[in-house]
Amino acid sequence: MSITEAFCADRLLNEVEAEIAPYRTASLSQIWDSAAVAAVSTWSNQRQRYQDWLKISDIDWSYIEALAIARNAIVHGLGKLTRQQLQKRQSNVSKLQSIGISVVDDKVQVGDNELSAIAGRCISHIEAVDEKVSLRTR
Repeated sequence: MSITEAFCADRLLNEVEAEIAPYRTASLSQIWDSAAVAAVSTWSNQRQRYQDWLKISDIDWSYIEALAIARNAIVHGLGKLTRQQLQKRQSNVSKLQSIGISVVDDKVQVGDNELSAIAGRCISHIEAVDEKVSLRTR
């Protein structure tokens, strides 16, 4: 998931930087740096920037966005849904279940089979993003 996140963020920002050359002036550089950080701060923002900036709207982000819930629970909640995630517990549990991850007593359950499926889906997402960016018209 971390590799997928880094790839998608870098692919977006590198593509836009190549087009706008934001480092020509200090003021453009400051504006771009703020926009770039905000663009990749959440999966939702990233999805929206792919659409707004690169005109790519036909990538399915739903699996990755649901997987981010699991990742955040594991990393920030030590395997349990975080306090923030518990505020929308039912929605988050439903999203996790939709990708084959169960939640028991607010603990995210990820076994070997799920890990294998997750790896495959992350690879597929990276390939889809790379293909869409490579084939887009400017």
